[in-house]
Amino acid sequence: QFDTLLVSPEAASQPAKLYAVREFAIANGLSSQAPAIAHVQSAQENPIQAWLTAGQFPAKTLIVLAPSETELARARLNAARDLFAVIDGVPLIAPGWNACGACRRATPELAYTAQ
Repeated sequence: QFDTLLVSPEAASQPAKLYAVREFAIANGLSSQAPAIAHVQSAQENPIQAWLTAGQFPAKTLIVLAPSETELARARLNAARDLFAVIDGVPLIAPGWNACGACRRATPELAYTAQ
């Protein structure tokens, strides 16, 4: 269960696309209330790059990436544990999703494209 949606600075500049991320979260068993949204304000405050480099992501935090961050995410992600998906053009990481027995599996009928 995720309780925070962390949005990288570049991704936050496209708020209309965040609606698709919220819908994905709700459709896949997250709380019916929208998760708290934490926008990272600057590069100095941005922990996402460090997480991507290490391939380690905080539990319960759905991470919305900027398109420029997807290559590093794909290279460092532990696909057995974490889900990388693109929803309506918005890349995200769902830490622990693939290791969760109660979470829905990535299937074509879900409204996203697993990468």
